[in-house]
Amino acid sequence: MLMLLVFGVLLHEVPLSGQDEVYSEADRVPGKALYDYSSLRLPEKHIPFFLHNNRHIASVCREDSHCPYKKHLENLNYCWGYEKSCKPEFRFGYPVCSYVDLGWTDTLESAEDMFWKQADFGYARERLEEMRVLCEPERPSDSSLVCSRHLQYCRATGLYLDLRNIKRTHDRFKEDFLRDGEVGGHCKLDSRALASEGQRKSPLQSCYLRSGVLQLAPQPLVPNGSLKNVIMNWPLGFTTGIQVWWTASLLDFGPQSGEIELGFLDQLRITHNSDIFIGMHGAGLTHLLFLPDWAAVFELYNCEDERCYLDLARLRGVYYVTWRKPSKVFPQDKGHHPTLGEHPKFTNYSFDVEEFMYLVLQAAEHVLRHPQWPFKNKHDEL
Repeated sequence: MLMLLVFGVLLHEVPLSGQDEVYSEADRVPGKALYDYSSLRLPEKHIPFFLHNNRHIASVCREDSHCPYKKHLENLNYCWGYEKSCKPEFRFGYPVCSYVDLGWTDTLESAEDMFWKQADFGYARERLEEMRVLCEPERPSDSSLVCSRHLQYCRATGLYLDLRNIKRTHDRFKEDFLRDGEVGGHCKLDSRALASEGQRKSPLQSCYLRSGVLQLAPQPLVPNGSLKNVIMNWPLGFTTGIQVWWTASLLDFGPQSGEIELGFLDQLRITHNSDIFIGMHGAGLTHLLFLPDWAAVFELYNCEDERCYLDLARLRGVYYVTWRKPSKVFPQDKGHHPTLGEHPKFTNYSFDVEEFMYLVLQAAEHVLRHPQWPFKNKHDEL
């Protein structure tokens, strides 16, 4: 899921603050900066990597006496690692392995290379190299669809989703949420290529974009070439006071009237101002990447997938705790996925209250003891 987030950013160049405007010669005002550098909103140490991928801004900075990042212009070779222009010696970081798991590889070098390709920017680099056009636009106002192998990651523009006739059932998990003709656009579809990429469908996937689902329109959907973004928010519950954020969407709280719908940036702001982050095993826990350094992650139950968010928390460098006593967690049943059958990730759970509070207090103790926690009480030794 980490890579989903990172790769989503890499696939589509989005200005960091909604603007990427470099003033032209005609717009130049004496004494005014040629670019709104305050819009970058990046840690200082990330600036060289940003300038590597935005050379036009680096060029403006070089000519602009008001640019605060001139010292970084000497480090334009610094890169994240996913870029084609990135040389290994200038990569942001390198994985370091201290032991070899013989079940996967037999040398430290191959273990580090495997980690780089499966859990670092090397993964994004390989997916970018796989990208192919599946539905090609013939004019600026057309739709488009570009995907990596097996449709794992896609970038689409100008496609519509027809949600008027969503089939409502009592099934908790559905693999046919979108049916034939409920996704559409106007572009030149390579049906054979689309079909060839459909050999790896995930059991957790609610929709597979097969040719029948994707319906081509006879004419452009937006004649003037302008499109409006539609942002679909989902409810995330949270509490204030002790700064604990529950990933409510994972705790199976259904939509209720009066719930707060949060945009993505608002979710990140709340995450970054949370001390303890609590949730069931699920994709919402990837928000832990944006927690402050002193925070603690409490994965209520890992559903027998022990390493997933433990490893992600370790990579982020935040404290992790999860349920430790199987006798004090109570599954509703053995799980009921429509095709996988019994599976611990597909049921509801109840938890012993005393054990829950014990683990919350353990997480709180970590926060209070962390040297970077900014709200420590200052004691006057005199």
